[in-house]
Amino acid sequence: MITKITQNDLDLHAKWIRGESDGVRLITVSGVFDIDADLAGAHLSGANLSGTYLTDADLTGADLSSADLRYAHLRSANLRSANLSGAYLTSADLRSADLSSANLSSADLRSADLSSANLSSADLRSANLRSAYLRSVNLRSADLSSANLRSAYLISAHLSGANLTGADLSGANLSCAYLRSADLSSADLTGADLIGANLSGTYLPDADLTGAHLNGADLNGAHLSSANLAGADLGGANLTSADLGGANLSGANLDFAVWPLWCGSRSVIVDRRLAAQLIAHICALDCDDPDYQALRELMLPFARTSHRARELGLLE
Repeated sequence: MITKITQNDLDLHAKWIRGESDGVRLITVSGVFDIDADLAGAHLSGANLSGTYLTDADLTGADLSSADLRYAHLRSANLRSANLSGAYLTSADLRSADLSSANLSSADLRSADLSSANLSSADLRSANLRSAYLRSVNLRSADLSSANLRSAYLISAHLSGANLTGADLSGANLSCAYLRSADLSSADLTGADLIGANLSGTYLPDADLTGAHLNGADLNGAHLSSANLAGADLGGANLTSADLGGANLSGANLDFAVWPLWCGSRSVIVDRRLAAQLIAHICALDCDDPDYQALRELMLPFARTSHRARELGLLE
């Protein structure tokens, strides 16, 4: 093990990668911070750099595939277009790091801190980001398909245009996140916190949002066909022009929400509570048409069972 990284160490490691007899695998002592080598484009595949101090280091285009970077200090490091596929980055400090267009597919980033990092257009397919800190991270147009983001912190994260198909976001905190036009088809968002999130134009067909918190979320034009929103809290949410065809809203709370009055709300699965609430609002209309008045008399007993009936003046 070494305490200082030199160009000779990099050359010996490159030989080790190629299987040459005089090659030596790069293994550093945890905490090393003395670097006397150009790491941009360096071949560090399989290197053991756990706990190494690489703060502000220039690792542009470096090959760190399958490298051990657990607990590494990479704050503000430049890892643009670097290859970190299969790398071990558990609990690594990557705050404000530039990982744009980097390859992090199948990387282990559990509990890593990526707050304010730039991961735009990064490849994170099947990456493990469970319980990772991603506050205010830039993930625009990133590929997170089938990624594990269970219980991850994504507060105020920028995910516009990101691919999250089949991703596990159960229990994740996405409050105030920007997900405009992101693809969350078949994603698991059970119990996720999406309070105040921007989901306008987002693709969520077949997504599981059971018990999700969507208070005040912007779902204008969102694609929610066949999504499961059972027990979700949509209080104050904006569902204007949202496609809810075949979505399950049983047990969901839509108080003060904006309901889409177009064919996109056809075949929505609702429970008695929501059905009574919608009928109650219809019965609260001021319309003197005889046909409406006759229909209102038929609907009124059911409408009066709504939890909003008194506020709508139907119990007076």
